[in-house]
Amino acid sequence: MGNNARKVWPYMMKLNNVFLKLNLPNVLLLTFIVSLIIMIIVGCEQNPKTQNDGKTNESNITEISQMHDDAPANLENEPAELFAYEYDYENEGIRITSYSGTKIRVKIPDTIESIPVVSIGIKCFTVGEVVEIYCPETLRVFEWGGMKSEKFTEINKITIPYGVTKIAAETFKDCGSLKEVKIPSTVREIGMNAFRNCGSLKNVTLPDSVTKINDKAFIWCRALETIMIPYSITEIGSYALVGCSSLMNISVDDGNTVYADIDGVLSDKSKTTLIQFPGGREGAYSIPNGVTKIGTEAFAYCNMLTNVTVPNSVTKINDRAFIDCSSLTGINVDQGNAVYSDIDGVLFTKDETILMQFPQGNEMDTYEIPSTVREIGANAFRNCGSLTDVTLPDSVTKINDNAFVGCSSLSGGTKKRILQINPNASFK
Repeated sequence: MGNNARKVWPYMMKLNNVFLKLNLPNVLLLTFIVSLIIMIIVGCEQNPKTQNDGKTNESNITEISQMHDDAPANLENEPAELFAYEYDYENEGIRITSYSGTKIRVKIPDTIESIPVVSIGIKCFTVGEVVEIYCPETLRVFEWGGMKSEKFTEINKITIPYGVTKIAAETFKDCGSLKEVKIPSTVREIGMNAFRNCGSLKNVTLPDSVTKINDKAFIWCRALETIMIPYSITEIGSYALVGCSSLMNISVDDGNTVYADIDGVLSDKSKTTLIQFPGGREGAYSIPNGVTKIGTEAFAYCNMLTNVTVPNSVTKINDRAFIDCSSLTGINVDQGNAVYSDIDGVLFTKDETILMQFPQGNEMDTYEIPSTVREIGANAFRNCGSLTDVTLPDSVTKINDNAFVGCSSLSGGTKKRILQINPNASFK
């Protein structure tokens, strides 16, 4: 069976079933099928992009999610084109799972079998020659994620249709060319990793309808310069803005009842928990007095941060608060702090029994741990690549597994001593 015949055959079978159910005359059925065959074969022959020696073309989408009203006037859903969709049923309507048509510009139907189309599934347009997609107003869940086609990552502009209430997890993950996204006022939730690693995305405007930003929603958006948290948001997941190395300000609407900002630094409403320091800021930073808690990865990957001063009000520093700050040379603690201290910019507990963080930007190649230390915290020396020798006193009885991860330059003698205390220690 030829290529064109293979394309026609599924349509014939589906049409046959339709005509049988409708009890239409056989002559009418035959006439319709012959006309359809001619139409499809001619269309396939006139579209050289479908002739590729049996190889499947990767998706070439450059712009998606425009509304039906934006579609060209002559772009309609032909009867045969409706059979190019595979779909399943959800509680609220149809979820399209794949498209096998030959159109370059696709206008997704409002309904299939008189049921509204509410969702476009993962990998729906992974292959083919589609360059533009026009979405129906019935769409409620934007779930485009998971398209690993190289061409999909070249999308540079996205207009999410009005009516969509959720941008699903990983929807635009790794879309490195994405520069502009328009989010409508119907969206209430942004899924986990929804915009992860969108390295060209500079600005995002979140409408007042959004109430939840899930974990890692904008992680590694390295071009993102500013973001405004509207009054409506009541939940921001972990690491939502970590690794945004151009981010200068995280502003929060004054009407927000859960979050606030301290001069562009994200905090809780009471301004006692520092949640996220903007990753693009450089130089030294003094945490305001009154802050009592530094959140997990609050300063992580802030590679232009050189020094942090911790006030006497801070009573809790969460794990990984200062990891991978490659330019950080010192963490200085106010002498009046009752919980923490520092020795030459190295962070300790107040009694100096736990070494919590050796600044990654400290370029010394040897370091002698004080004899008061009993424990070396997780990630304490993480990625301190310049260290070649660390002297551990006999007082040290506990080394957490990841304390020296990434310390590839350590001498064999130092590694041996560490492994004697913790056989599971990693240096890679």
